[in-house]
Amino acid sequence: MGKIVMQYKPLVEDLKFTLDCLLLRDIREIVEHNVELGLPKDEIERLQQQIEEGSKLVDKLSKLSMWNCNILCSFCECSKPSYTDRLLELNSSLRELFELLK
Repeated sequence: MGKIVMQYKPLVEDLKFTLDCLLLRDIREIVEHNVELGLPKDEIERLQQQIEEGSKLVDKLSKLSMWNCNILCSFCECSKPSYTDRLLELNSSLRELFELLK
């Protein structure tokens, strides 16, 4: 189980870094920039939703330890590739949106 927890650590750190980069830029600044460029409002809403989802996922997986993983793995998906996939997909999507909104 410790191996499972450790495999998430770099992915969680990557996602946290991406979220920190996005949060350093004020969302209002991004909205204003999008209005100037005439980009759709749904991109901003999607970005805000993904930032929220990413923050929750980082918080949840940051608290995962070997001890509670041993107890909870039968009740959660932490031993399945779904968290890895979610972390990678969310990080990639946020980076794409960030580049689009620069």
